[in-house]
Amino acid sequence: MDIHTVGAGGGSIAFKDRGGALQVGPKSAGADPGPVCYGKGEEITVTDAQLLLGRIRPENFLGGRMPLDAAAAEKAMARLAAAFGVTPRELALGIIRVSNSHMAKALAAVSLERGFDPREFTLCCFGGAAGLQICELALELDLRRILVPAQAGVLSALGMARAGLRRDFTRTLLLSGPRLTWDRLQQEFRALRDEGLSEMRREGWPVAGLSAAAELEARYRGQSDTLTVPYLPEFLAAFHARHRRLYGHDFPAREVEAVSLRLNFLAPAFSGELPRLQPVSSSPKSLPPRGEVWLPAGPAIIPFYDRRELQPGDAFSGPALVAEDHATLLVLPGFKGEVLPRGHLLLSR
Repeated sequence: MDIHTVGAGGGSIAFKDRGGALQVGPKSAGADPGPVCYGKGEEITVTDAQLLLGRIRPENFLGGRMPLDAAAAEKAMARLAAAFGVTPRELALGIIRVSNSHMAKALAAVSLERGFDPREFTLCCFGGAAGLQICELALELDLRRILVPAQAGVLSALGMARAGLRRDFTRTLLLSGPRLTWDRLQQEFRALRDEGLSEMRREGWPVAGLSAAAELEARYRGQSDTLTVPYLPEFLAAFHARHRRLYGHDFPAREVEAVSLRLNFLAPAFSGELPRLQPVSSSPKSLPPRGEVWLPAGPAIIPFYDRRELQPGDAFSGPALVAEDHATLLVLPGFKGEVLPRGHLLLSR
């Protein structure tokens, strides 16, 4: 898995650094003690800022089952705001901007810095708080489409529950020149496959039905960094093409060194489709139809939507707030939302 992480979640702590600047993260309040509004924390977090900006609705947080202490968050925010000479709401907006900056850099690192144009992609939004800042991030990188899965707030847990077994094995090669041939790589692949299956049998894993996928780590001889390419007979052409796409040039006449071979054993994932999201037309009304929310440009009265009541085919325009038990989505002006047949939300501009 190619994962890039950044310390800018809902629990990230906001503070004034030695130079007098506002910083957010990487230190986190976690879940315990958590944000100030959870009732035990004492340090202001991104979640507290979202609450004070009206983006998190106390009446609907965790379906109304978890009370939030807005007064405590306001008091703590006022203390930190005094250190900067601003109002609590101005500081809250500043905290969100700094947090957005961290996340935008992470998105740029996995797109622009790797030779991809983010405008050609759809940004997937999941996690309980990601939807509160996703539109601002899309604007930052000029992304046009955002996909919010129907199970956004629990998508990671759902993926873990449905995922099949995966085991990874690696073999160092350091092959180049005349030693680097497809026949030699096939020999290494078979040896690594046999070692992996033997180890999994010893550990008691069922190996029947497993599929295998392999990748090569390669580089130009003399380089320190490697690139991942598919394990295919055309691996040399794939390496040159990948190097050209990432760095704007390649060296077809230069020796390539295969550094390592990675083999992944995969078991079938959980079979069967997820049930379609069934809208609830008679759910208890916990959200008012409209309310004040602080947008990047300032406060505004915007419509509120209960995600449980949205039907496939429904459409709406920003600004709007879409709340559900495990997540909240802030749709900024200029974005249009559409409910897809399986209940996913597609935002576009």
